[in-house]
Parts: sequence; structure tokens; C-alpha cells
Amino acid sequence: MKGVIVKGRPPRPASKKTKTLMKAFIHRVFELAIKWGYLALQRNPIGLIEIKGKSKRSRPLVIITGEQWRNMIADPKLAPHVRVMMIVAMMLGLRASELLGLRWEDFDSEKGILSVRRSYVDKAVDDTKTTESEQELPTHDDLRRILEAWRAEQESINGWLFGNITTGRPFWRGQLQKNHLIPVGQRHGIPNLGWHSSRHTYRAMMRELEIPLEMQRTMMRHSDIKTTLGYGGKTPAEYSRMSNDKVVEMLRKIG
Repeated sequence: MKGVIVKGRPPRPASKKTKTLMKAFIHRVFELAIKWGYLALQRNPIGLIEIKGKSKRSRPLVIITGEQWRNMIADPKLAPHVRVMMIVAMMLGLRASELLGLRWEDFDSEKGILSVRRSYVDKAVDDTKTTESEQELPTHDDLRRILEAWRAEQESINGWLFGNITTGRPFWRGQLQKNHLIPVGQRHGIPNLGWHSSRHTYRAMMRELEIPLEMQRTMMRHSDIKTTLGYGGKTPAEYSRMSNDKVVEMLRKIG
């Protein structure tokens, strides 16, 4: 999470991308200071700063295995609302902001559709990250039954799928991660479980199932296919087994 310290998660250095953005911002500040006469006309000193190192992730991606997933969902200590949220996120590859922004009018049980129409971040309702992110998503019968049961069990909080009865608004994702995701992940062998872990896992499974890349981009709701390619990280052996089996079968035929 940006700008948030989560207990139980080790600190990480700023990535090269973050440093580059910071440099660009400070460079712009100096440019305006020179333009407005606060500094003498000169070369912008920030241009002399070099950002070294390769652009790489400061923390390894978390890909959830099938066994870890089953154990977490069955964990008796996991709060019911977090369990449902994790299932929706995993089955549709949603971002945390999109998950928290879901309202009951977005769910069409008869058509089996869940519409992503908004995001919810820091107590504010906003548009989705990109125009491509705003889509109607198909819901599997398993997910449809889970959502129908959740609606029957829980009184609607101002129309939100995952509303907090205390505030009347969606839950805060930082507290959800700190109090629920990280603890359940640690209990089942995932030290740094986050909301985006399900999105990376979603793409990793599509890749290993050999779903066409363009369809993967569509299901991830990315504007650029290069962004899709950046998801999924290193795939657990469990997900690559099917592809490996195909290679071995071919070797058998050759032999």
C-alpha cells in the first residue's frame, strides 16, 4: 500500500520508478521557482542527479497456491466479510479499490454479471483506474451463489457490498490488510499477503491455462498488454504442472 506502514510487513526501499517520479516532481518545483524569480536564472540543479540501478520490484510478488487458498478460505479465524471479499477478488481479479467500491446495484444475479463502475479510496468514491477497468464481469455460478448468500445473511449498509456498520462506508483496506489478510497469510505460509496478491494469482493462473494473451488483457482490464505481461511473477510449480505434462508427453512420443 502506498504511504502506509503495515505492522508485520518489513519496510522496503523505494523503487527506481518511485525515485524517478520524485525527481521529476522536484525538478518541476525548481523550474517554477526559477520562472517566478525565487531563484536566479540557472541550470536546474536537479537535472544533475542520476538515479542508478535497474528498475525492479522491491518486494517479490506473492502468488497464492491452491493449497494455501483452500486453507485460508477454510480458516475458522477469518472474518466472514473478509472471506467473501477474498473470494470475489480471487475469482474476478479485482483491485482493492474496485472491490470496496462495489454496490448491490452492480450485481445482476439473473444475468450473472457484476459491474465494476467505481473505486473507493481513502473515504472517497472515484472513477476506476482507467476507462478499460470499468466493465461488466461474468460471475461463475459458484460466485453468484456466494454473493446471493452474502446478501441474504447481511443487512445492506447504505447499498455497499462490504459496508462497515460503524461508519456506514466501505471498510478501510489498510485495516483489513493489517487485521485480517496478513494474519491469515502468515498462518498459512504467506508472510506478506496483500490485496493485489489475488490479482497477480489470477493472471498467473490464466497464463498457465494458456488463455490467449489478448483475452488475459481483457480479463485483467488493462489498457496496455505490456501491463498484463508484468503480472503473475514466478509461477508456483502447481500452476505450471499442466504445461510441463504436455512437454513430457511430447518427449514420450519422440522417444
